[in-house]
Order: sequence, then C-alpha cells, then structure tokens
Amino acid sequence: MFDFLKKARHEDPVLGALEHRGGKWRGHVELPTGAEDEVPLTIAGPRSGPDPAALALARGVPALWAASRATVECELFAHFEPYAEVVAQEAGESPEAAALAAIREPAALWPYVRIAWVEVVPLDGMLTVEVALHTEWDEEHTLGARFRDGAFVELNGSVIPS
Repeated sequence: MFDFLKKARHEDPVLGALEHRGGKWRGHVELPTGAEDEVPLTIAGPRSGPDPAALALARGVPALWAASRATVECELFAHFEPYAEVVAQEAGESPEAAALAAIREPAALWPYVRIAWVEVVPLDGMLTVEVALHTEWDEEHTLGARFRDGAFVELNGSVIPS
C-alpha cells in the first residue's frame, strides 16, 4: 500500500544510483572537469524506469565530452570574444578580471568554466545531450553545449535545468 509514494530508484551498472524526481531520473555522471569530477545528471523517462535510449546516451556522455571538448572550447572562445573588451576594462579592478582579460587562446578559458549539470532529454522532439556551463565572463546566463546523434550541434546562450 502507498507504493506510489515511495521514491522510484534504478541502479545502473555504469551510472550508479538514479532516483526519479520531478518527472525525470536524477543521478550523477563523472566528467573530467578539472575542479569537480561528478556533475548532476538528468535523464528522461517515466517513473517505471529511465528511457532506454536516453540511458544509453547518458552512459556515453564522458566519451562524448572527451571527443567534443576541443569543439566546445572553440565555441566558448567565440562566445567569450565579445566580452573580452568589457573584461579588459575591468582588469584593473581584480586579479581575476586581469587574468581573464589576458586570455588569447581557447584552451585558456577552462579555469573560468564550470560544468553545472548534464541532461539527456528530448528537445524539439529529439533526444539531446546538453552540458550546462557556467562561465565567469557571462554570469547572467548558463550556456548549453548541445549534442545530437553523437555530434556537437550548438552552444545555446541560455539554458535552465529541467
């Protein structure tokens, strides 16, 4: 009796424990991010279990991220460039701003980027992997690196967790 009130759980051999909350499956995925290795993970699926296709994509997120990191890095740099002038004007106000203003190549951005979460959910009717990124130069937005069919699609300028 009252089984519907119990939290639904799924134990995945790769991702570990997943819990159904808010209409999605939630857990963590390990990504080599520099500061933190585990980030929150959201996977589509009903209370009865994670969507099998979404679960398979979620298992592949670390390899997808590793293979796409250079592409995302270039997209982040393109996003950073319009902010560089403003950051340079603020460079005298703090050592952090001065260090950020000195960036001239994409790889140098990573100390100023944090992976906030990963989602594997349908977007526009297609299963999409989205890696949410907080950046120090654009504190008002969380950027979303989106992948479909194992390929980078876009760096979305403003995403929210589902």
